[in-house]
Amino acid sequence: MDKTVFEAQHLGSQILEAESESERILAVRSLHLLDTPPEERFDRIVRLARDIFHVRYVAVNLLDEDRQFTKSAIGYQVGSVPRTTSLCAHTIDSPGLSEISDTRLDPLFKNHPATKLGVRFYAGAPVMAPTGQPVGTLCIADTEPRRLTASEEGTLQDLAAWVEREIATEDDLSHAAEVQRRLRPRRPDNLRDIDVGGACVPSLQVGGDFYDWQWIDGRLQVVIADVMGKGLSAALIAAGLRATMRGTSRYNDLSNSVARTARSILEDLGDTESFVTLFASRIDPATGDLEYIDAGHGLAAIVSPGGDWRQLSGSDLPMGILPDQQWKCQHDRLAADETLIMVSDGVLDVFANGKAAMEQAIIEVAKEDECQKLAEAIVELAKYRRSADDVTAVTVRRPMVR
Repeated sequence: MDKTVFEAQHLGSQILEAESESERILAVRSLHLLDTPPEERFDRIVRLARDIFHVRYVAVNLLDEDRQFTKSAIGYQVGSVPRTTSLCAHTIDSPGLSEISDTRLDPLFKNHPATKLGVRFYAGAPVMAPTGQPVGTLCIADTEPRRLTASEEGTLQDLAAWVEREIATEDDLSHAAEVQRRLRPRRPDNLRDIDVGGACVPSLQVGGDFYDWQWIDGRLQVVIADVMGKGLSAALIAAGLRATMRGTSRYNDLSNSVARTARSILEDLGDTESFVTLFASRIDPATGDLEYIDAGHGLAAIVSPGGDWRQLSGSDLPMGILPDQQWKCQHDRLAADETLIMVSDGVLDVFANGKAAMEQAIIEVAKEDECQKLAEAIVELAKYRRSADDVTAVTVRRPMVR
């Protein structure tokens, strides 16, 4: 072969390898697992591997550009070590499982740092990202030489596949959380006679709380809802509820919009044995006239500038309890400089009752001039006190005409 052709092919191979490694590193970092604490979902796999193989060392490792990060381990210290000291660095470059029966007898590894520390046996199965790149390993090691049987090799690869499923689930939830975040309403541009703000912190990556607002015939419709439960199933129902409520509200009064929305998700609620509490309101910015429906929510109030407050509630049931349930509109008025506060029941995890929660919210009202900052302050207060449930707050205020 011509020398020039050989050199060109070699250079091309190096470029492809560099591009592949860049994609692999990007995949590792996109998992958002580097430098995170141990998690039970990985610890469980590590413990099982130890019990199956009866080895001293087991670890779930991620290989970054120049380091190995141990996410979960027995016998190893969780954290980072240089990639040059890692046996797993060789595993991610292999097409399948890697095994070293005796490191002291292996020409490639007899002087390896791990060998000098007493490791004699090593086996690692690559762990792949959802996008297909090898991002790490599930490895086992011991201070005595040994060789895996064909059955044991299959078991180690099965456990590595379990790690991959956990990573894929995390990746899916991260995408779901981003979608849920993007579905939250943006503050309207034409806010002159009224101000509105909202904030939500799910207890898991995604949650069953949602809030929304939209203009309906010159009035601001504001909705807060809480699907019973947490996690992905509650988030899916919340997304359907939000979309349906938005659609029906354009062509129906508030009572019919709530009823039609409830009927549309009744089967989903029945299948999941769930229900939804909801507070929906429509406010005329010019007059402050307020109509609202409280579907079993009970956590809304109007706060006056002086600190007095009155609760807004009704006797109607949540969605999903009765198939033919109807909801009746209640009426009030949001005076100038009064603030409508709506929260989800996650705040009750950190306060003795709704009254105590509202009294704390009133303190925050006096501190914040903007509704968005007020909503964030209420949510942060519950987050700081470590609520075990989703926490949501929405606030509306009619500014005083100066």
